[in-house]
Amino acid sequence: MSYIRSGQTIWTANAVHSSLARPLLTDIDCEVLVIGGGVSGALIAHRLALHGADVVIVDRAQPSSGSTAACTALIQYDLDQPLIEVARQHSLAEAQIAYRACHVALDELQEHTKEFHDRLKFHPRSSVLLARKSRDEKPMRKEMDARNAIGIDVKWATEEELKSEWNINAPAGMISARSMELDPYALANCMLEKAVELGAKLLGPVEVIWDEAITDPDAKFQTIHTTHGPAIHAKYIVVATGYQTPAYVRDHFGKLVSTWAACSKPVADLDRVWPNRQLIWQWGPSYLYARTTLDQRVIFGGGDRGFKDAASRDDLTEKTIASLTGQINELVPGLSVEPEFKWSGTFGETPDGMPYIGCIKDRPGVYFALGFGGNGVTFSTIAARIIANTICPREDVSELAEVFGFDR
Repeated sequence: MSYIRSGQTIWTANAVHSSLARPLLTDIDCEVLVIGGGVSGALIAHRLALHGADVVIVDRAQPSSGSTAACTALIQYDLDQPLIEVARQHSLAEAQIAYRACHVALDELQEHTKEFHDRLKFHPRSSVLLARKSRDEKPMRKEMDARNAIGIDVKWATEEELKSEWNINAPAGMISARSMELDPYALANCMLEKAVELGAKLLGPVEVIWDEAITDPDAKFQTIHTTHGPAIHAKYIVVATGYQTPAYVRDHFGKLVSTWAACSKPVADLDRVWPNRQLIWQWGPSYLYARTTLDQRVIFGGGDRGFKDAASRDDLTEKTIASLTGQINELVPGLSVEPEFKWSGTFGETPDGMPYIGCIKDRPGVYFALGFGGNGVTFSTIAARIIANTICPREDVSELAEVFGFDR
């Protein structure tokens, strides 16, 4: 049983595990220490290495074995909160910047991973955001207009069009051509591989002693102690440990949520019942989402509720997956999925649906990449852009850093 996830995911069942990590045997110096070898740490380390930084990456376990392995990898630009809601909480300008950044991040991710697309099972997809009830249509139309106004192309689909063109049972939907699917476990490991090729060092297993870490905000070099003795001295530190980030950060900026997901056995007639292979998800806070895979499976999830503890979360797995299975079979006429892999997980969310990226008060030189929310791969791509260009500037990211920063 794990605080982060439990159960067998499709990614780890079929994965070729990385053997790049080397042991930390003595104290080591570097320019940038990246703590965490999941998707966030991998993308950030890769971008820093591209910019010429001397990078060390550490992970306390097998890289990518935490929340990355539980990711369902519906790669979208959408935040958990609609653009119109982000504008209400902040400003229209800030909401537009956030949504444009997520939209651009998909292009960046595609470009930076192009040599690995076959290994990643990468494929561009359309996505359909579905109304659950007729009353959802009014706010969804406002959302569509707000996105189209900033150049994000979204089209409306009626109930009849969803049935005839997409084989979906729903009152209405918003169609976007700007999404993708991939294997997140492979993504992290491929980007770690590329970072190492560019000169980064991947060390593990290395567990940081958080109570002793990052204690001198005025020091030019930070000393990070580890559980097995050797220390790491770094000018900059990037904390990319996801939902295992130190509580003094996590508890203040996000709340933890339990979620469940499953991957079906191969579906014989999937091309007939799901001909467009679109990603689907539902409007609202408690939604069902689903995607297909290149080997004829369906990955689906949802059922989110407040996190209590791992045991309580895992006790609900069978019941929740059974409910989600019924929902997806009803949503897609003719579909009959039988789960083969089932897992539960814990993720964080913020009130505005946006990640927190950057430094916090009194800790200069320590960057946090907190991709709290349901779109962590996109947020990780943005974090890589902001943090790499702050430490090793190649472009001005001050506007993004402000919108996604801790002081917003």
